[in-house]
Amino acid sequence: MNVENAPVNNAPTAVINSNVTNGTTPLSVEFNGENSFDNDGSIVSYLMDFWRD
Repeated sequence: MNVENAPVNNAPTAVINSNVTNGTTPLSVEFNGENSFDNDGSIVSYLMDFWRD
C-alpha cells in the first residue's frame, strides 16, 4: 500500500491595481486584479467586495 501526501493548496497572492490614485470628487476609479498570481495553479475568478456586504 502506497500512501501519498495530498499537495498543499496555498492561497493565491492578490494584487490590486487602479486606473487612478487621486483626484477631485466625485472620483471614478476602476480596479483590476490582473497581476494577481497563484503559485499552485491558476486563478479562476476574482471578487472584490469593498463594502463587506
